[in-house]
Amino acid sequence: MIDNQGRVVVPSKWRQQQGIRAGAELVIVEEDGRLILQTREQAVREAQELVRRSTNAGRSLVNDLMRERRADVELEVKAAKRRRPR
Repeated sequence: MIDNQGRVVVPSKWRQQQGIRAGAELVIVEEDGRLILQTREQAVREAQELVRRSTNAGRSLVNDLMRERRADVELEVKAAKRRRPR
């Protein structure tokens, strides 16, 4: 139900089943024309699972990022050396 101020009212039965307490922050996601209501914790877990599935098991995204950044710095240093007058 939506009240006259545009707030969504979640029935107590559903709140209890999902462990949602008064004041909890909820996330609304639109997916395939549907609205999905999640707790922030549920949304974070879902995002983490998406990342986990899209990366190789045991692979560190931090290490990948550091490797890419080091390569970028190396290219920047080489470019700066080429630009220096001799």
